[in-house]
Amino acid sequence: MTNYILRIVKDEWVNMVFDNKVYYTSMRRYWERSNKILFIKKIIDIGDSILGYGIIDDIITLDFMSPKEQDICLRNGWVRKLKFSKMVRFEPPVLIKDTEIARWPQKGALLHGAPISDDQLERIVKLSRVSIVY
Repeated sequence: MTNYILRIVKDEWVNMVFDNKVYYTSMRRYWERSNKILFIKKIIDIGDSILGYGIIDDIITLDFMSPKEQDICLRNGWVRKLKFSKMVRFEPPVLIKDTEIARWPQKGALLHGAPISDDQLERIVKLSRVSIVY
């Protein structure tokens, strides 16, 4: 099964993702239940970091969202809502420069949507000092 990396751009979206167990996206992928999504964010003075991961439970398109959610999605260019059954947050975040991702040709924003294997993801999870499960 393919897993993916998704970038969280804004600070206020970090808590929305982890607290609500949802991620809105315009990324077109063959999303499946049980895909694992690794969340990354650029942290000032630290660099690109891995915040944690989630396991997809449901994929919801615009047609099946409430009018309020549809409005938010349309204003931001999003077309899907990924709902997660489990979220794991790393404290502190794992620095990308300390992982094998640092050797990939993609850097920064180009990591958004990149596939990552189960083995690669597990090696990153092992680098986390503390994992908080939501």
